[in-house]
Amino acid sequence: LILDPPEGDKNAAPEFLAKSDVLLRRFCPDLYPSEIEEQTKEMEDMLSERFGPTVRALAYHNLLEPDYYKTVVKLCSSDTTKIESFLFHKMLGKGIATGMRKAMKINEESAAISKNTIREVMTEMSERLEGNGGQYLMDTREKSYGFTAADLSFAALASPLIRPPELANFPDKELPPRLLEFADEMRATVAGQHVLKIYAKHRLTDGESVVTVKGVNRDRIPWPELSVLLGFVAVVAATLYTWWLAE
Repeated sequence: LILDPPEGDKNAAPEFLAKSDVLLRRFCPDLYPSEIEEQTKEMEDMLSERFGPTVRALAYHNLLEPDYYKTVVKLCSSDTTKIESFLFHKMLGKGIATGMRKAMKINEESAAISKNTIREVMTEMSERLEGNGGQYLMDTREKSYGFTAADLSFAALASPLIRPPELANFPDKELPPRLLEFADEMRATVAGQHVLKIYAKHRLTDGESVVTVKGVNRDRIPWPELSVLLGFVAVVAATLYTWWLAE
């Protein structure tokens, strides 16, 4: 997100915000109740560092197989140009899949560790929900703080496994059976049911959007830039032709 500098301040530079937690803390401060602000941030950070990467590693370990390359292409090229999508599809099996595994250190061993970590976190969150006597992660026996950044973070990071109906999920036939089996196991837990409840209760539905995203047609032909490029090519070609004639 790029924020314009204050009007009238010619020396101020635009503000650039990139990380989701930075955006959330900046624009949704109500998700961090003052009494438990630090505890909420600690929970958010723990989930981001410990839970998110393991869900990603396990999902990609199962998806980066030739039978599911089409699913990976859909997943990774939902907001790319047609040319980028075409090239990614053609090159996924010719080195990109191997490179993704290497870059994210995804293999049988890391997938097994990820699976165990996911089970541990889901168990911890289930026990927390059962023990605090409330409906949300940061509730206590004495007080309910309601929906916080901890619930949002947990639900968002768990969504690839839990697959709440409010999201545009892939059909079962496009996903590996062993990944679906593990997803069913996690969905049946108290924590898994909490994720489903969070999406059902707090996810905005069609027509309720509070933010309008400004975008552009990424498949458009950039005529001004293209004309400059063609002009450069023409100058080079003319220079080479003149040199060839002189020879």
